[in-house]
Amino acid sequence: MKGNSAGIVRPYDHGIFSWFGYRFPLEERMRMIKEAGYAASSVWLGRTERMVREGERNLIPSIVRSLGLDFEYIHASYANCNKIWSDSPDEREIIRSDYLGDIAYCAEHRIPTLVVHISKGLNPPGVKESGLEVIADLVRASEDSGVVLAVENTRQPGHVDYILENIKSDHLAFCYDSSHDFLVGQPAGALLERWATRLRITHLSDNDGLSDKHWLPGLGNGPWERVARAFPVESFSGYLTLEVLPSSREFAGGMEFLLLGRERLRWFEALARKLRGAQAAPQSTEAAGHGAHDAMPDEEGHRSR
Repeated sequence: MKGNSAGIVRPYDHGIFSWFGYRFPLEERMRMIKEAGYAASSVWLGRTERMVREGERNLIPSIVRSLGLDFEYIHASYANCNKIWSDSPDEREIIRSDYLGDIAYCAEHRIPTLVVHISKGLNPPGVKESGLEVIADLVRASEDSGVVLAVENTRQPGHVDYILENIKSDHLAFCYDSSHDFLVGQPAGALLERWATRLRITHLSDNDGLSDKHWLPGLGNGPWERVARAFPVESFSGYLTLEVLPSSREFAGGMEFLLLGRERLRWFEALARKLRGAQAAPQSTEAAGHGAHDAMPDEEGHRSR
């Protein structure tokens, strides 16, 4: 996003996570993302992504970039993330090693950001100084590698507060997930407002107020005006990025879903600019057309890829 002397900025470029609920090979999903007009995408580095599972993960960056997409971030697997807060040094070392490997992957392939979960479930272990030391080690590795570590809010936003309050680094940032925030916000939008200056990645999606549906923004019950009022349009210079799935009753074709996703991102940006008194230049729209979706959770609670 770039400003000019009149104080008007061009609209945000759009991104979308590469798993959006349709069982196509990664290369086909990326092609569809590009054809729908997105500028960036991102990839799950867990074994439910076929290319990761089959030992082909080093081919992923070239697939993304060959289509003219920016590789916005890698999302680390969070199977072991509660071990950050374990009393056992051996367990803490497991997740430290996992995330250090992911940082090294980002550095090797010039991927600027690694998104990580720092807790999972409704009742994760509480924060501890020993866990903070694990994160501090990861931040030091990120600084040395030129990677930014972005911690995502999940069911315990206090864990995000604890880390961002205690570690100050340009290589430690915030990944805001709106669907998670709608379920456990304090109220919704408060965490985003608190850490707006460290916002690096957005996971924009909606839900029914009961479970983590990851529907398109505005298609559920989320309090979007609260999020829009908190969203730092004056300073945020990244992509507006979706992490979304279709509902079971919608969208026979993946392309229709992707195009509607861009429409919903434009809707959110317009709402945020209206409520915060900012202006944006008009943005063109693109169109295209495709097919069959699946949103089955895997063993980690993420969606199968």
